[in-house]
Amino acid sequence: MSGLLSIGMSALNANSATLQTISHNIANVNTAGYSRQTVRLESAPGQVGMGSSIGRGVNIAGVERVYSDFLSAQLNTTLAQQAADASRAEKLGILEMHFPNGSAGIGMAIGDMLNAFSYVVAAPNDMTARTGVLAGAKSVADRMRASHSEITDLAISTRAELHGKAKQANTLLEHIAALNEQITRTQNSGQPSNDLLDSREQYVLELNEYIQTTQLMQDDGSLSVFVAHQAVVQGSKAGSISIVSDAQDASLSRLQLQNGSTLRMLDDSIIVGGQLKGLLEFEQTDLSLAKNLMGRLTMALGLAVNQQHRAGWDFEGKPGQAMFSIPTQVAGLSVDGAQGHVLFTDPAKFTASNYVVQMDSAGTGGHVIRQIDGQKTAFNDTTDLALKTIDGLTFKLTTPALGASQRMLFKPFADAAGSIQSLLTSPLTVAAASADPASGHGTPTQMPANSGNAKALLDLRDAKLLDGGRLTDAHATAVSQIGLRVQSVQFSADASQSMAANMRAQKASVSGVNLDEEAARLMQFQQAYQASAKILQVAQRVMDTLLQELGQ
Repeated sequence: MSGLLSIGMSALNANSATLQTISHNIANVNTAGYSRQTVRLESAPGQVGMGSSIGRGVNIAGVERVYSDFLSAQLNTTLAQQAADASRAEKLGILEMHFPNGSAGIGMAIGDMLNAFSYVVAAPNDMTARTGVLAGAKSVADRMRASHSEITDLAISTRAELHGKAKQANTLLEHIAALNEQITRTQNSGQPSNDLLDSREQYVLELNEYIQTTQLMQDDGSLSVFVAHQAVVQGSKAGSISIVSDAQDASLSRLQLQNGSTLRMLDDSIIVGGQLKGLLEFEQTDLSLAKNLMGRLTMALGLAVNQQHRAGWDFEGKPGQAMFSIPTQVAGLSVDGAQGHVLFTDPAKFTASNYVVQMDSAGTGGHVIRQIDGQKTAFNDTTDLALKTIDGLTFKLTTPALGASQRMLFKPFADAAGSIQSLLTSPLTVAAASADPASGHGTPTQMPANSGNAKALLDLRDAKLLDGGRLTDAHATAVSQIGLRVQSVQFSADASQSMAANMRAQKASVSGVNLDEEAARLMQFQQAYQASAKILQVAQRVMDTLLQELGQ
């Protein structure tokens, strides 16, 4: 009789626990990161006697998460890549708006300025025509500075966003470390920690939206988390990620990890996913290209126009002056105190890139590395380097010079558009006249009727000054390069978003709660619970009958 009661109670407890677990699943159907739970039941060992085994009911072996380590790891990876692509695509879309084409573009402004010389050619003593040249030059300079300012503002907002994302990532690291402590304590006490494990997994998933991580489960149930092979969570201890400026180029950001008093610079070249990666790549490649494209066009235009304008004579018979203020040389950036500068030699060969002068281990020769594609140009010593023209540039190292294995960064074009100014303020200073062939130069009285230099300046409109094409074509090429990057990154973002969505669906098919399935199981175990109660009713009746018989 006690066996019947025991079986009934075990069945009642097992079905009650299952109903409670099913209800828990239904209640958490919309809880982010929740994994469906199931009660694992085992048949109780039978009672052996009289040549047979008589069952003793059912035992609750445990409540388990329906979970896949593989799918979770894959989801972390695909989500990190999707976040990187999406954040970079968003910023590139904003950058593209700062490279307008058509009437609002810089290419149109350059064309209008050079076309203005046609009116001076037709009427060299017409002050209105000369004033049109001044207005055109000012418009070009203003637009170039405005474009540089917009790109700079975007760089500032990107840096601020990097700081914000790092702060949010640090909050998640702290949550993971705190849950490690709770999970370890719970498991050591012999209690299940399914919901805590779900919460930790969700925090890890959210962390990978900011920066891609790898994880390693420890024997005590804690989870170690790594970024770029560096531990950011170990047990209940969490490190912190911060954004610092690059030691050589302050315009670039680096990721720094702090664990206690230990500081480590993270190798961002092996970080492949997360919003931080996307923003860093945008800052280091896309913004850098945009500044260099705009700066290269600025320098090519300024050098060509200034050179031709100086070849002429103004309305008062004075030699022509520079029309635009542009740098004649740019200093190199060094972390070792060395000095050097780059000079602009041949605008037709300019390439929109930064450059690194890298000394060899002997400290005599080395290479000039074009960063946009890694192309190297060797030099034997600093004298040899100063004699070379590389992409229309000349690099000179001065005292103190670079030592063995040291390097210097040169950014010849990055800031050129931000400082350009139109220098001419009076129509009289427009050097429209060319020198008189007989005397070597014109006289003041001859200048008003002479427009030879204005014609030469007008011809710059169709001259092949950059990439074998016109200056206006160079701007169109810059617009095209940014546009191609937008398309390429947006394609990657769409593809990675699709992959992440598919992986979420696969994980949900395994770990997610299906309400139809849970409702069916709810009815199934409700009936089983009622049947279990019936067993106890039968046992009670049998007991009552037995007591009555014994009482007689």
